[in-house]
Amino acid sequence: MWKRVVDRGDAAGVAQSAIDQFPEVDALEALAANAAAVNLLIGRRWYVMQEAREAGATWEAIGTALGITKQGAQDYYRRQIENQEKYAANFHDTARARAVLDGKEVQ
Repeated sequence: MWKRVVDRGDAAGVAQSAIDQFPEVDALEALAANAAAVNLLIGRRWYVMQEAREAGATWEAIGTALGITKQGAQDYYRRQIENQEKYAANFHDTARARAVLDGKEVQ
């Protein structure tokens, strides 16, 4: 939808109209919403890292995309999958998660 709006050239007007429909919030409410959004995104980052690896991305490319080193990306991913194994083992595909860390293909 937004691409069509941008292509029509009225993106700013449509965006402003959508924004105007939201209630006013104060700075603390905005910060709380920001923190919730950031936590949600960061909490799911490892899923996207896994998909990137399965699609052929290198750890170096993933680190660059995140603004960290290759080693930092690997360490972050490793910690996250260890947490999944510890706290959500019944809902976690350990073999798949570890395969991208080890650079192996999962059948």
